[in-house]
Amino acid sequence: EFEYGKLPIEGLVFADAGSLWREVARPDGTAPQRYYNRLRSVGAGIRVNAGGMVFEFDAVRPFDRQGGGWRFFFNRMPGF
Repeated sequence: EFEYGKLPIEGLVFADAGSLWREVARPDGTAPQRYYNRLRSVGAGIRVNAGGMVFEFDAVRPFDRQGGGWRFFFNRMPGF
């Protein structure tokens, strides 16, 4: 059995990758142009279970997106 101690905190580290096809309509009405995209990212975060609510703080670094740089997120959800 796992014991959290006085403050229930979990850490997380992740890597993510995916790919997708998308179609973009051409202004002249001819067949749409198809593009292949790949999306990759890494990140880390912590989750705190406080009074039955889970609070999550994440930092994500996308590699295949314009603007780059780190993005920070805060989520909350019920802990049941």
